[in-house]
Amino acid sequence: MSNPNRPDPERAFFDGRKVVVTGGAGFLGSRIVRRLERQGAEVFAPRKAQYDLTSFESCLKLLQEHPAQIVFHAAALSGGIRVMQQRAGEIFFANAMMALGMMEASRRSGVEKFIAIGSSCAYPGELQGELEEKDLWAGPPHESVATLGVVKRMVQTMGMAYRRQWSFSSIQLILPSLYGPGDTFNFDSAHVASSLIRRCVEAQLESRTFIECWGTGQPVREFLFVEDAADGVLEAADVYNEPIPLNIGTGLRTSIRNLAETIQKLSGFAGEVRWDASKPDGQMVKVLSVKRCRHLLQWRATTPLGAGLGRTIQWYRENKAEADSRP
Repeated sequence: MSNPNRPDPERAFFDGRKVVVTGGAGFLGSRIVRRLERQGAEVFAPRKAQYDLTSFESCLKLLQEHPAQIVFHAAALSGGIRVMQQRAGEIFFANAMMALGMMEASRRSGVEKFIAIGSSCAYPGELQGELEEKDLWAGPPHESVATLGVVKRMVQTMGMAYRRQWSFSSIQLILPSLYGPGDTFNFDSAHVASSLIRRCVEAQLESRTFIECWGTGQPVREFLFVEDAADGVLEAADVYNEPIPLNIGTGLRTSIRNLAETIQKLSGFAGEVRWDASKPDGQMVKVLSVKRCRHLLQWRATTPLGAGLGRTIQWYRENKAEADSRP
């Protein structure tokens, strides 16, 4: 069903606009920056050495020195289950301070629209079906990712409060697990897809007979190629302006075991994948409902999982030393 309120797709929404992208050198943020520049935006992506975004004064300074009409907040500190447990305090503090500080600084600085990048970890941990936006508050986030999930809920609450009191335009876009070339492959901070790619590629290169993975492999996840994610974020930034969040995803289910088997095949690793069931699985099912996304946006994810993983594996092989050393 088409959306009668959808603007002309040929309209250059970002052309000539001043835009700040936090996390603009990162995995998703760098793709957002490139697309904005191609569409004629004047983009500034702050670096941590210039602006410590965990400081509100630094957030204000950023927008005073680089006035913006639109702000994309893509900066984040996160990682896999192990990192979320080991660095829970750091992750909570850094993400909360950056997001809340940037939104308040944006309001004070006259920013016209604030786009916050959310995460599926904000959804209730006990939900088993497709995660719909209306269910965001139906229960607490899963304990394995609660530190980040609670922050994303705080940002959503702040956006609704600012809209109510000051008519401040902010939206939150909820994304599933991203993957693709340029991802983090450091075991200390890698997510599941990049971690499995590194394990399989190294095992193949070293002629190992098996690799060992955390959990049972039974949890079901949704994976979105980073280039598709950036396209979806930009279209939603143009079109969407409602107080409740919007899921941006594929809606497709993939078990961690099937993901591992696909990566094993594509990487050429002929050994065994062993599962350590003594380690945590995390939330058992985490897949977004994309009904509203498909109604409101023209965007669709176009990269099949196998093709995206193949491109990622090839990139990793060609850039392994750099990828492994990146924090």
